[in-house]
Amino acid sequence: YKETNGGEKPISSLMRALACNTAYDLGNPGPDYKYGYGAINGVRAVEVLEKKSFFTDSVGQGDKFSKKITIPAGAVALKVMLAWTDAPGTVGASKILVNDLDLSVSNGSTKTLPWVLDPKNPSANAFRDYDGLNNIEQVTIDHPVAGTYTINVEGYEIPDGKQEFAVVYDIVMPNLKLTYP
Repeated sequence: YKETNGGEKPISSLMRALACNTAYDLGNPGPDYKYGYGAINGVRAVEVLEKKSFFTDSVGQGDKFSKKITIPAGAVALKVMLAWTDAPGTVGASKILVNDLDLSVSNGSTKTLPWVLDPKNPSANAFRDYDGLNNIEQVTIDHPVAGTYTINVEGYEIPDGKQEFAVVYDIVMPNLKLTYP
């Protein structure tokens, strides 16, 4: 990151989103309580970093940030991850998350929400819904139709000022890569 960004250090949420969004999925489809987002794929993470398929910004209460990306024909998947470093929560509070941001990806009138887990049923597969528990959210779309997609980040519940965030997106194209060893 520093080599391609003039020596600047990345924010930690960008590195976390990069590692998780480019991971190999393990266990249940999508995130799960056993494997999280899967096993780190360092090669893929560097490729996404070099393509500059990420952005950082901040939102306040009720703010909405949107970025349009173009998906080419033949894409196998689109993976979008939002991460932020949350303010410290209050010990013993019913909700530890202080700043709640929401991720969605839109293509025309179709809106895709992130994967969430049911803490009451940890072995169940993830399902799509708004996530009010975590400071990392992922939307995946298998075989996306070519066209313009909009990545949306909304400041749903931000009690004080603005919250900085990072988004990493990975347009997965079919390819064959030989590596040695």
